[in-house]
Amino acid sequence: MNALFDPTDQLQITCHAPDEFQEKAIGWDIDHLQMAPGSYRASLEIIHTQNIQFSNVTHHIGVQERGTIPLGTYAVSLPFILDTDPLYWCGEQLEKNKCPVLQAGEEFETYSPGSVNYISIVTDADLLDREAVLLTGHPFKSLQQSHQIRIQKQDQLRLAKTILSMMQELKNYPQHLATWQQELLEKQLIEQLLLSTCQPSGEKIRIPTRRQVAWKAEQLIRQHPQQNLNIHQLCSLVGCSPRSLHFGFKERYGTTPIKYRRTLALNAIRHQLCHLKPGESISEIAMTWGFYHLGRFSEQYKQLFNELPRTTVKQNRK
Repeated sequence: MNALFDPTDQLQITCHAPDEFQEKAIGWDIDHLQMAPGSYRASLEIIHTQNIQFSNVTHHIGVQERGTIPLGTYAVSLPFILDTDPLYWCGEQLEKNKCPVLQAGEEFETYSPGSVNYISIVTDADLLDREAVLLTGHPFKSLQQSHQIRIQKQDQLRLAKTILSMMQELKNYPQHLATWQQELLEKQLIEQLLLSTCQPSGEKIRIPTRRQVAWKAEQLIRQHPQQNLNIHQLCSLVGCSPRSLHFGFKERYGTTPIKYRRTLALNAIRHQLCHLKPGESISEIAMTWGFYHLGRFSEQYKQLFNELPRTTVKQNRK
C-alpha cells in the first residue's frame, strides 16, 4: 500500500486569523469563518504516520468550517465542547455520544458558537474498511448513520487520551519509526476506534423543512454576498415564510439570516484589509459590501474582531 502521508511532516502553531488556519491545515480544503465576537485564536497540531493523520485543534472562539478531506480517506472527529454552546454538524446539533464521520468527496460543515476542541483521525479508507471487516464482519460504512458514529463519552475520552499519547511519541521521533512499527501503531489505533464504536440503532435522523430552507437561504447568501439580500427576498427565493426562515436559521446556525450575512461580509472585508492593494481604501471596501454608515461599520467590525479596521490594515503592512 502506498503511504498517504509523509510521516516526517509535523505542524504545531497558534493562528490569529482564519486565513492562517486555512493555509496551515495540511491536506484539508477548508472555508473558515469567524462567527463570534472577540479576538480570533486557534491552536493546531498535526502529526502523521504513513496512513493516518492525527489533528488536535482548538478554536477559542466560535467558527464555521466547511470543506472536503483528502482523497482516499475517512475522517473521524472526537469533539469536546469547551463552554455551554452546542456544536452543529451538517445543520444538526451534534448529539451526546455522536462523532462526525466523513469520506473523501463529501462536503462537511461544522458550526460552533463557542469554544471547541476536536481530535481528528484521517485514515486510509481501504485500511479502515479492511480492519472493520476483520473485526466486525462489515465495512466501516455500516457502522455509520447520517455521517456519524456513536461512541460513548467515556470511550471518546479514552480514545482521545490514546491519540494524544501517540502524537507525543510520534512528535519525538517520527522519522525513526520503521514501516512495520508504523503499521502496528496504525492497526492498534484503528482497532481501538472500531471497538469503541457502537452499532447503529437503525433510526433515521430527519432534518425539518425549516432547516432545509435555512440551508438554501444560506447558500444564496454565500453565492451572492454583496447583493445584501433582505428577508423578504430570501423568503421569495427559497419559498418559505419569514417565520420559518428565522427559526430555521436560529436552529441551524444559532443566529438570524441578516446577522449571518453581516458576519460573512465582515469576514470578507477583513480578508481584503489583510491584503490591501495600493489605491484601495477601507471606506470603499466597506461600501462595496453594503456598509454605508462607516461609523456603525467600524463598531460592528471591532465587536467581531476586537480591533478597528485601520488596525487590521496597519498590522498587515510590512
